[in-house]
Amino acid sequence: MSQSLGVFTSCRSLLVLSLALVACGDPWMDAARVADRTEVIVVPVPRGPSPPTAFGDAVVATLARAAEADAIFVEVPPSDLARIEAAGARDPWVQAMPDVGALLAVARASGASVEPVSGWTAEVGRDWRAFITRGLPSDALYRRAHDHRVREDQDHGDELDWVLGEARRRLVEWEWRALEGAVPGALGAAAPSRVGAAHEAAFRAALDRHHGERILVAIDAKHASRIERAAGSDPDVRVVSPLAFESALDALGE
Repeated sequence: MSQSLGVFTSCRSLLVLSLALVACGDPWMDAARVADRTEVIVVPVPRGPSPPTAFGDAVVATLARAAEADAIFVEVPPSDLARIEAAGARDPWVQAMPDVGALLAVARASGASVEPVSGWTAEVGRDWRAFITRGLPSDALYRRAHDHRVREDQDHGDELDWVLGEARRRLVEWEWRALEGAVPGALGAAAPSRVGAAHEAAFRAALDRHHGERILVAIDAKHASRIERAAGSDPDVRVVSPLAFESALDALGE
C-alpha cells in the first residue's frame, strides 16, 4: 500500500511539474506583443464594500500602462461616458468605481481610445436597490459560496496572484450564480446573468471596432470569466492574462 502511494505521489508531482512547465510557455502568460493580432487583457475588478487589500486603482492603471493598450474598455454605460469624462473625479460613477477614473486618466495620457462596455441601466439600478432593501437570502448554498469567497479573500487578499487570477474569478462567479439560483426572478433586471449578457454584448460590439489592437478590459470580477470566454471564442483574438505583466505589478508594490 505504501509503495503504491509513493508511486502515485511521484506521478502526481511529475504531472504538476509538467503542467507548470506548459503554463510557463503558454502564450496566455506571455506579455510580448504579437504584431497585427487582436489581444485582450481582462482585469477582474473586485466590486463590493470590502475588496481584497491588494487591489487598488493603481493596479488597473499600472496594467494599462504596462500593456501599452491601444484601447481601454471601461465598465461605464455608453450613455454616461461623456458626462463621466467631463466630470472626472466629481462624478458619482467614478466615486463608486474609482478604477474607472484611473483608467480614463491613463487613456488621456497615452492616447488610448476608450470604449464603454457596461450593460448597467436605470432599470438594473432600480431592481438592484429593491433587492438589497429586502436583504440577502439565507439560502444554504449561497451562504456557503459567499462565506467561502470571504474566507479566501481574508487568507489571500493581499496577493495580486489571487486577486487577478482565474481561481478567484471562478469563485466569485460561483457565488453570484448561487445567489441568482437561490431567488430565481427576484433580482429582475439586476440578475447577474442578465447584466452579464448585456456586458458581453457591449464588449463584442466594441471588440469589432478594434481589430489588430491590444485591448485592456476592466470589468466586475463576477463577469470577467464571461468576457474572457467571449474574447477567446474568436480565433483571431489572443487572450493575455493580467498576470503576464508581473514585473510591472511587482514594481508597484516596491
